[in-house]
Amino acid sequence: MSEQPVTPDRVAEIQQRADAATDGPWVAHWWGIEGESVNVLVVQDDYESSRQDFEFIAHAREDVPFLLAELARYQAAVQAVRGVAETAETSPSEIARNYGGYLREALAEHLGGER
Repeated sequence: MSEQPVTPDRVAEIQQRADAATDGPWVAHWWGIEGESVNVLVVQDDYESSRQDFEFIAHAREDVPFLLAELARYQAAVQAVRGVAETAETSPSEIARNYGGYLREALAEHLGGER
């Protein structure tokens, strides 16, 4: 997967597709002979719902890895901040006052931005 920039527009596009798709849970049915291609069929009461579900499905291959990569970055940032906090062994206000630079560096390393 190519690394795509994290922008509010990108996240909003994913959110819009998720909001437009019909409510779950969804069920997948496999039919056909092993080794043959299988067609995907989404049956809804109206054309617009089916179209929006297809959009959601079609983008899932890019959207899910994108969101998982973002989740991993944020989890790494949280772990880095926890590491600084555990090393400090002091109150949160003292951590902010005495270790603010370390915290900013840890966050910048994982999330980007200024150090």
